[in-house]
This record gives sequence, structure tokens and C-alpha cells, in this order.
Amino acid sequence: MSILLQARELTMRYGASEILSHVDFSLDVGEIVAVVGPNGAGKSTLIAGLSGERAISGGSVLLQGRPVASHSPRELALRRTVLPQSTSLLFHFTAYEVVQLGLHCARDAGAKIDGPELVNATLDRVGIAHLRDRFVPTLSGGERQRVHLARCLVQLRASPRLGPKLLILDEPTASLDPAHQHRVMEITRTFARSGNAVIAVVHDLNLAAAYADRLVVLSAGRIAYDGPVAEGLTPALLADLFHLDAEIIPHPRTGRPVVLQSGAI
Repeated sequence: MSILLQARELTMRYGASEILSHVDFSLDVGEIVAVVGPNGAGKSTLIAGLSGERAISGGSVLLQGRPVASHSPRELALRRTVLPQSTSLLFHFTAYEVVQLGLHCARDAGAKIDGPELVNATLDRVGIAHLRDRFVPTLSGGERQRVHLARCLVQLRASPRLGPKLLILDEPTASLDPAHQHRVMEITRTFARSGNAVIAVVHDLNLAAAYADRLVVLSAGRIAYDGPVAEGLTPALLADLFHLDAEIIPHPRTGRPVVLQSGAI
């Protein structure tokens, strides 16, 4: 596999507070990496540093072998996109119009695409075709989140083929019902398997176990674990970092780990 994204000694400070400390991280083409950790561990800050949305305080972050900071905003938009925890939209745009926004950067870069076909296909894939003419501020939180996921997917699919694309998701399933949580994670898996890569901050440990190729556990701004999901999800780790009394069993059909929580410690 080839490395799409790499961070070395990544450090992030807000004022006098060091939120991330000397983090090493890499992401291969074709991978889905789930980032988990207790509240305040630095997960969203890691996303901000890796994506180039915030300037890093130390170390380096390379996207496709180049420092993220050396990419122009347009270049970054053609190579990666970020779905934040929540997105505020005050204008009365329809779902179709918001998803269509993902086309603009690609068109500016000279991409030849059938915009309406891509937008409509993505609305259908994400399960919101029936919402295409609804104004986004009138939608539920989960529906709005899926609209913005569709916009991100259109942005990357419309872009000229400049190498593998990176989809970064910060708690993409937090406001979704269980069926749509799985649908979103299945979409991300398909995206990664088609020659791209995904980083997802996930609170639901069972979703992370079901879909991720690799687990990264953050604690107090440092990586406490980075490796195979089955080896990282252990009762000892859950007790130590999450203060959870839990057992791990294999799923009877998939064999993937399932976390059975008994309560807080």
C-alpha cells in the first residue's frame, strides 16, 4: 500500500495549552482508520491538524508527500474534504443546492463532469433523494448531516483524478439512527476500497469495530494504541481509558469484536 497521509511529531497548542503532543500517524490508500478516545483526548484537534484546517505548532503533516500547509485551499479541496461534527447553514438552500456546492472547485479546475447526474446519484446513495427539494434548515439533525456527507462525496468524486482522495469525518454518525449509522459507514468503506482513504472520529466503539481496518486510540493528546481493531479493543484498555466495565466477544456472523458494556467503573 502507498501512504496518503503522514504526520510526524505532530504537536498542537491552543494558547499555552498543549492539546496534542508529538503524535506520529500514517494512513494508507484503501484504509479506514477509526479514531476513538475519551472526551478531551484531542480527537477533533487531531482532525484539524491532519486536514490543514488549523496550523500545527510542531512536527509535520504530509498529504500525498507534500506538507499540507504548502497546498493552496483549492488544491486541498481537490484532494481531501472534512465533514465536521455539525454544520450550521442559515440560508434557505435546498438539499440539492447544498450537495451541488461540491461541484464548484472541480469545475474551476477544469473537470469535465455531468453535475446533475453525480448530485442525484449521490443523494440516492446517501438515502436522501426524497429530500432534494427540502430547505436544509427545516431538516432534522441527522438529515442535515447526510446532506453534508453527500456534498463531501460529490466534492471528491467530481475532482480531477489527482491521486487518491481523503475523506475526514468527525463523528459522522452521532445524530443518526442505527440503520443510517451503518449506511454511512458502509458508504465510507466503499469509498476507501475504491482507491481512497478515510479517517473517522467515532464514539460508538461497536461501529468502529465493525468497519475500521485500524484503530487509533487517543488519550490526553497522545496515541495510546495504533493497530488492528481486535487487538486494541480489550477489557483492560476500555477500563483504563474509558472507565468502562466491558467484555469483548466475536460477532457470530462477521467475527469482528463486539463490546458488551456492563456499566461505568
